[in-house]
Amino acid sequence: MRKEFQAATLILLASIIIGGSTFFSIYPAQAADVRTFTDEFSGSSLDTQEWIEWASSQSVGGGVLNLTNGRHISTRWHRFGKLTIRMRMTNTSRPVSIEMHGYTHDDYNDQVCLAWPDAGRYKSYTYSSGSETWAFYTTTMDTNWHNYTLDWESDRLRVYIDGSLISDLTLTQYINQQPSRIRVKSDASGGQLVQIDYIKYEEDFDVAARSVPSIVKTDPHTTAGWIMNFASYAWFEDNLTLRIDTSPSGSHDETFWMHVPSAYRNYFCEVDIDGTGITDLKFYRADRYLEFNGTVNNAAPSVVRLHLVDPPEWMVNFAYWFGSATGVSLLPLLKIWDRLAKRHKILPYIVMLLGLVFSMFAIWFIWQLISFHAAHIRL
Repeated sequence: MRKEFQAATLILLASIIIGGSTFFSIYPAQAADVRTFTDEFSGSSLDTQEWIEWASSQSVGGGVLNLTNGRHISTRWHRFGKLTIRMRMTNTSRPVSIEMHGYTHDDYNDQVCLAWPDAGRYKSYTYSSGSETWAFYTTTMDTNWHNYTLDWESDRLRVYIDGSLISDLTLTQYINQQPSRIRVKSDASGGQLVQIDYIKYEEDFDVAARSVPSIVKTDPHTTAGWIMNFASYAWFEDNLTLRIDTSPSGSHDETFWMHVPSAYRNYFCEVDIDGTGITDLKFYRADRYLEFNGTVNNAAPSVVRLHLVDPPEWMVNFAYWFGSATGVSLLPLLKIWDRLAKRHKILPYIVMLLGLVFSMFAIWFIWQLISFHAAHIRL
């Protein structure tokens, strides 16, 4: 009996050691950041996973997006980086604008923008909290193809046309700091067809753009939810919580994607909307995106809360491996570990040790039952 118990113990310990070394070597909790988004409109229809059509007529064909009388808005949210759009307008007297639009406070706050025509001029400006800074560039408008670039930094906006710098705004205030959507706006009153060859965004993850958990994308499950307003948006390092107060247009289901930087690779997430926990979470390690669905409501503005908890790294590695291999989530166990650790650092290890002792006893007990049954069969 003693030898059997020792054998069972050795088998259990060997499994833990071999399994643990495998997790460390094969499944490190590291991933590369995704930096560039491009759409060349090579299909035959608009990709509704990436774009929202509002009050406009849009069609795709021959590698070109045709936009008439409305707005073309991305489902992705970006911060500081470079937006390049190759496009042409067909009417030089009707307004067009290219924007990074934050949609915080109200629909017209927090943006960086290039707009034309304004008395035969381009106008580049930044707008935040009710104030703006702008610059004008006088030129002859035409209907040719041009590359327009907004280079958006935390304290600066530079605008290029066909690679030539036309505007350089260095700012100490009024600069948009919010996660923002790409928005191309054609004259809503009619008469302006805008054709777009491609849209490209190069986000600078290395300059505090995604240095903390932040929103990457929101994709509404209904056309009524064409826009997501943020009443407030903040990351709290003291308790590792991202809080988003939303004010969408009406009540609707929304899919959220959150970016969790590699600096937080040893953490896992708890998510709730208006205090109700979200359990159907998907984490894409390659680009460090956390995906979940929830219902948000304009009548009673919803609060989306993402909270990070911090179990040991080897446990996170094990949980991700086990979940991908079996489809069973171990995150509830990690949550228990984190809560025990907050009471006392040693407490979860004591619980784990008791669990190992219980497991060894269970193995020994099952072995005894099997041996006893086999002995009776022989008799």
